[in-house]
Amino acid sequence: MIFFSIDQWARVVVILILTPIYFLVILWLIITEARNRIEIKEKIKKVEKIKEGQDQEEGKDKMKDLDVKVRLVYNSIKKLLRESDRFSIKELATMLDIKYEEVNQIIKNLIQENIFKGKIKRGEFYRKNQ
Repeated sequence: MIFFSIDQWARVVVILILTPIYFLVILWLIITEARNRIEIKEKIKKVEKIKEGQDQEEGKDKMKDLDVKVRLVYNSIKKLLRESDRFSIKELATMLDIKYEEVNQIIKNLIQENIFKGKIKRGEFYRKNQ
């Protein structure tokens, strides 16, 4: 019979305890990532429904003739302007997962149509005080 020293028994116990914990953590990460992907796919499907006009609640919106991206940017700007008089266009583009150039162009168009009163300076939108 082989007898192990206390150090070796401690290593065996630590390995036997930590291995299932590592396995559970990795399993939890995989499940979380799968849930996130499913949620993203559901959001994409909802946006596609809105774009096709199948969603009745969104169809009643006063801006129903505008593109989905424009509505998304418009609603996000309204929320951001409630909190502050300025915001970074780059952060908004990252948050909405839309290209910076597209968001910048949409904001310029909204300013030209007098929907928002403000200006773009150094990648930030500043609201004009009334």
